[in-house]
Order: sequence, then C-alpha cells, then structure tokens
Amino acid sequence: MRDMGDRKTALLALTLLVPAASIGIIAGLYIAPGIWGQTLSVLCQLWLLVFPIAWSVFVERKKLSLSLPKRQELLAGAIWGIFMFAVIVGIYSFLGQQWIDPVVAKEKSYQLGISSANIYLIVEAYFVLVNSLIEEFTWRWFVCNKCQILIPHIPHPQLAHTRSEGVKVNRQRPSASKNTQLFRSRMR
Repeated sequence: MRDMGDRKTALLALTLLVPAASIGIIAGLYIAPGIWGQTLSVLCQLWLLVFPIAWSVFVERKKLSLSLPKRQELLAGAIWGIFMFAVIVGIYSFLGQQWIDPVVAKEKSYQLGISSANIYLIVEAYFVLVNSLIEEFTWRWFVCNKCQILIPHIPHPQLAHTRSEGVKVNRQRPSASKNTQLFRSRMR
C-alpha cells in the first residue's frame, strides 16, 4: 500500500499536467485561433513532453535512460501503420467524400494557419513524430503510472503492464503475474 504522501504527489503531478492538453486545444481552436492560440497550444504540447521528464528527475529523483526499439517492434509498428492508413483511405473513399465538405475543410485549415503544402507536411511530421511521442511517453507511461498510485486497489491490465516505451525508470515494481493474479481474484 502506498502512503498518503505518494498519492498526494501523484495527484499534484496529474493536476499540473493533464489540463494542459485541453487548454492548448481550446486556445488554439476556439478562444484565440491564430498566432496566439497556436503559440499557447505549442507551449502546452511542450509542457506535456517536458513536465514528466522534469518531474521524474527533480521531484522523484529518478534516473532516466533511453532504450531504442527492437527490430520486431519497429516492424510491428510499420505494419499497423500501413494497415491503419489503408483503413482510413478506404473509409474516406466510401463515406468521407459524402460527409466531409472539402471547401469547409480547406477554410478550417487556413484558419489554423495551414495555408501551403509545406506547412501541411510540417504539421503532419509533428503529428507523426512529436504527438506520438507525447502520446506514448506522457499518457501511457507517466499518467498511467500516477493513476496506478492513486488507485492501487483496481489493477487494470493496461496499467499493470505499463512501462516506458523507450524510457526506462529505475524503480522496482511488482511482477506482472502478481498483478494478474490480483486482477483475477477481484474479478471472481
């Protein structure tokens, strides 16, 4: 059982981190579309990436180390990526042309500052590289670990096996088999 200090620290970390995603999106799309909203949105995205690292190093005093993905992991990611691309193109070709008005989509892209093919490619590169990193690192590693501290009595299969997808934290954890046994015993 974790002590109350660990739980308060985890809650503080989540409170400082999680709202940044919504703040950035709301500012960029609704409150201040244009340069100010985009600037705030970028700053929020940076916060989502930098905050977990700073918290882990300076508050929790953990050592971080980078581990590169294995060849099989890269291959699986590439296969799933190609599959999802085919699904998106397939659905768009059957349904999207009827549901998405190209004129409205183009107007919205101009409002967001995407006014040329080069800017579009930069935005797409960001979503493929940086946003994916934030998704895995921030949400699957940092936030899931903090939620596991806050709610230790409800082991979730995803949380029980969550570990860094490229960043290893030197911390001992209960084995997955203990978490699985606990999960199964509570499901009965």
